[in-house]
Amino acid sequence: MILSMTGYGRSEKQLTSAVCSVEIRVLNNRFLDLSLKIPDGLSSLEDEIKRLLAETLQRGAVQLIISLNGLQKDSLAYLNNLSGLQEVWQRLQTLASHLGLPAELSLRDLLAVPELRALPAANASLEPFFPLLRDALREALDQVIAMRRQEGSFLVREIESLLTQVADQTAQIEQLATQTKDQVYASMRLKLSELCNSLAPDDSRLLQEAALLTKRLDVTEECARMRSHVAQCRAFLAAGSPLGKKLNFLLQEMNREISTIGSKSENAAIAYRVVQVKDDLEKIREQIQNLL
Repeated sequence: MILSMTGYGRSEKQLTSAVCSVEIRVLNNRFLDLSLKIPDGLSSLEDEIKRLLAETLQRGAVQLIISLNGLQKDSLAYLNNLSGLQEVWQRLQTLASHLGLPAELSLRDLLAVPELRALPAANASLEPFFPLLRDALREALDQVIAMRRQEGSFLVREIESLLTQVADQTAQIEQLATQTKDQVYASMRLKLSELCNSLAPDDSRLLQEAALLTKRLDVTEECARMRSHVAQCRAFLAAGSPLGKKLNFLLQEMNREISTIGSKSENAAIAYRVVQVKDDLEKIREQIQNLL
């Protein structure tokens, strides 16, 4: 199954009054770039989360947001934050010293500070939510993969349509190039006749010059390689394995071949079709960037 690189998933799980929410956004990126926004109490799961994201998503710019809402807060949880309490205590002593007040501070003075309750609770354990989080994370990842499959199928159809256009234009170029050979010979014979007036041109010499010119203008090999590359692209698409890099390589080769055809051609109709093929190849390149 061919996957797109972009995807989105969101899941919510509830435990008593608390709700665990997991949101995943994946955008295009050549490598795996993880950006995690998770509550402090879940930091012990960060390595496990990163490993699961890497195994499942492989590539892309991944943004993960985890939130826990509805948690019942302990009104005295701030008392567990010993480092925060100690900092407030030291500031009170510094203030008393600066103002020349007697440093007879007590615990009652410390607890009377209104901002004390704003201190974060230290070492708040969210371990009961770990299983809930894992379920929500897997469910959100399943949604991302489903979206990747759906978009991947659409991109494959779009690329196949563009490949058909490239193959059709290449066939027309080859046909026009064959016609051009006859035109080159007729044109050279006419010009020589005009230059020689009544003298009959040497047909053997004329054929030799025409052969040299048509050889320089011949695009048979380039067209054959274009057909081969189109067939390989279709085979890769049918195989359904990760193919972004493979198609990108073939696309570079096809661009090289069509550029060679354009540089050899002196036919306006061929030049027009070369431009059309380059435009289709650029569209394919843009779509390939979205494939895993």
